[in-house]
Amino acid sequence: MNRRAELLERAAESYAKAGLPLDAGRCYAEAGLVLKAAQSFENAGDREAAADAYRRCGAADAAASILIELGRPDDAVTCHEQVGDLLSAGWVLALHTGRTAQAQVLLTDAAPATDAGRLRRELGLALCAVRLRGDAGALAAVVQRCAVALPAITPDQMRADLRDWTVQAADQAGRHDLAAQIFAAAYHARTPNTVARWRGWAAVALGDTFGVPDQPLPHVD
Repeated sequence: MNRRAELLERAAESYAKAGLPLDAGRCYAEAGLVLKAAQSFENAGDREAAADAYRRCGAADAAASILIELGRPDDAVTCHEQVGDLLSAGWVLALHTGRTAQAQVLLTDAAPATDAGRLRRELGLALCAVRLRGDAGALAAVVQRCAVALPAITPDQMRADLRDWTVQAADQAGRHDLAAQIFAAAYHARTPNTVARWRGWAAVALGDTFGVPDQPLPHVD
């Protein structure tokens, strides 16, 4: 790192300590520390700048997540395509756009390396089948496979991701019964944060939380 970059990094750290994350982000960006810049922009609430910085440093998932929240799913798809992630690109297309045929092509071409990734691919293709042909049977079958697979999915975050992907697909298909099924499976698999997620989902999707646990199951060593 050259002298100018070192001075910019020090300035950024000073701004961060002073509670000025936007100025810190600008200095980090000038110093070439783009990931730190993205994190600072996000802390400052400048989500457009954060998404751009995440994209420039190759953090496609972080950039795409923000872009989806900003109502820009097509740009999120581009982020994933730029790093060769056909699975995530197809998933975003299937869930957040009307470009179902294109989503089906990308998901078909994707070759995920993990069990969770392969199940996500199946979920995306099943959702495409619902939208293209009104066939919900395939989705129900995949949700059942996800429920059975959950306890063996590791690490914890990947298990939580699979739970969330399954709920998203079920909700997009209007199948609250399938979403509830995966929440129950995630609960019994002791998936992190499932109680809070389940109760929040039930309050919105069903209008109440009757029958939803209010405490997680005890941890089993």
